Amino acid sequence: MVLKIVMAIASKLAFNIATADFLLICSFCRKVKLDGVWTSFSSEEEAIFHGRFSHGLCPKCMQLYYPEFVDD
Repeated sequence: MVLKIVMAIASKLAFNIATADFLLICSFCRKVKLDGVWTSFSSEEEAIFHGRFSHGLCPKCMQLYYPEFVDD
């Protein structure tokens, strides 16, 4: 399972480098958005990618911390 996630992240990262894009990471729970799905990401895996992240909020954290901005 972890290898599958790492391979997906590596694939996404290769695409991101080519397009000068970043991986989106939730500022609160640290999940990473890959192909539209928020996935848990260990600190060891995070270290591999050397800060190629842009911070945002996953839907769960958005609802938890900023419910006034969530459409019902």
